[in-house]
Amino acid sequence: MGSLLIELDKSNFTPKMLGSLELWLDASDLSTITESSGAVSQWDDKSGNSNNATQGTGTNQPTTGSDTLNNKNTLTFDGSNDYLSISDFSSILDIAANFTVFFAFRWNGTVSTSRTLTASTVSTSNRFVATINTNGHLIVGTYNGSSYNTKTLAVSADTSTRIFSITHTSADVISAWLNGSEITGATETPATSNNSGTTIGARTFGDSNFDDYLAEVIIYSRILSASERTKVENYLSNKWGA
Repeated sequence: MGSLLIELDKSNFTPKMLGSLELWLDASDLSTITESSGAVSQWDDKSGNSNNATQGTGTNQPTTGSDTLNNKNTLTFDGSNDYLSISDFSSILDIAANFTVFFAFRWNGTVSTSRTLTASTVSTSNRFVATINTNGHLIVGTYNGSSYNTKTLAVSADTSTRIFSITHTSADVISAWLNGSEITGATETPATSNNSGTTIGARTFGDSNFDDYLAEVIIYSRILSASERTKVENYLSNKWGA
């Protein structure tokens, strides 16, 4: 997908060009990162909504300035205890809401424990999570208090850059794409979160921590059209070398 998308994306597109942008975290923009000796306490939201991702505990802070994708800065999560939290954001990732989510990341292939990109919980029976589970499968799913709705894809245990796209309707219909290819099937359940709030790089109570590089996170509070989704995927692929 990478070379094709790079060829197609000659514009100066940015995520702000599409309406209903709720969150835009961009590790290549160093001005958005508050750090001390490389430890990140805040990753600023570029959407204009001030949905900043923060971590006040030093030992749980991801790092910046040491790792890159396509020669651009990333945040590095240690797979042990690093994660960031976003206040008052769980309603955007509500299973009764429409939303579209994008991640640009590299995963190191370790499958000893689940590795979570993001998790959000409005209540104990209303959960959304995107994770890589112990089988090495990339899963996005919701839990409504009695049943799971998931999409699952077995991913190779390598260190390639990946672009993960998700749409979710208010009727709890999930569609997902990895590097532009649609994910089909609903064969496994993700590890669920159980506290109110939203986290980046872990479940909401701070386990199943992400391991490796997280480059960009983009969230819209609506379902993007296919052409809009492709624009964002092109932008991310061209930028991060997927």
